[in-house]
Amino acid sequence: HYYKINVAKKSSLDIVLAGYGTTLLGIHDSNQNLLHVIQTNGTSTDPDSASLRTKVLQPGTYYIGVLCNDSWAFSKPYQFSVKYTPQSIAGASVSVKSKTYNGKTQKASSVTVKVGGQTLKAGRDYTVSCKAGKNVGSYKVTVKGKGSYTGTETATFKINPKATSVKKLKKAKKGFTVAWKKPSKAALKQTTGYQVRWSLKKSMKGAKTKTVKATTSAGRKCTLKVSKLKGGKKYYVQVRAYKKAGGKTYYSSWSKAKAVKTKK
Repeated sequence: HYYKINVAKKSSLDIVLAGYGTTLLGIHDSNQNLLHVIQTNGTSTDPDSASLRTKVLQPGTYYIGVLCNDSWAFSKPYQFSVKYTPQSIAGASVSVKSKTYNGKTQKASSVTVKVGGQTLKAGRDYTVSCKAGKNVGSYKVTVKGKGSYTGTETATFKINPKATSVKKLKKAKKGFTVAWKKPSKAALKQTTGYQVRWSLKKSMKGAKTKTVKATTSAGRKCTLKVSKLKGGKKYYVQVRAYKKAGGKTYYSSWSKAKAVKTKK
């Protein structure tokens, strides 16, 4: 015979057991696997006590029984209560998916919160509030505990520049000229410059990078001539935009790599 308890929320369980002789109390999961056990070692005249303190139980069904005569059974009624202790969300791991500039006001929409390695459920365990943003930069996100969780934790979500793409690659003697797509007027206001990188490997391992400010002649034309490379070799080329704001630098994703073979 077991006492069945249903745990609706993540909870902490405290049990004190007192008895004569050797007495065991066990906590079993829904499949009757033994999870925790406590034991008293009293005599027939002198009782003993033991306790199980702050064992965390995840939501689910559990069974509690006392071991008598080598079997889990009860010889008389027992009373059990489950104590819910809210866990602080302060210090939780909060990750927020970045956004890409699109000219519209945006808010954080993909927030993952983990406490002790466990991923919490939005709406049940926490709520999210954040400042909306339109321009490239960082914006504050506040996560507030709910239900079995209490307290708050903050994080930021980023709006990054809009990505560009390689428009044209022209081979040259021991070099090449790359042209990339020009941004719209609105996107240009959110762009400080560009980075061009090239590598002999498609994985871009060992790539060399050149930065081009948007206000320079090359930046306005969205072109860059690269020289002093190895002749007759295939190079893979990528471009990305960047923006400096609030003392930080924000980058778009790299464009799809395109290849060009230099002249000897």
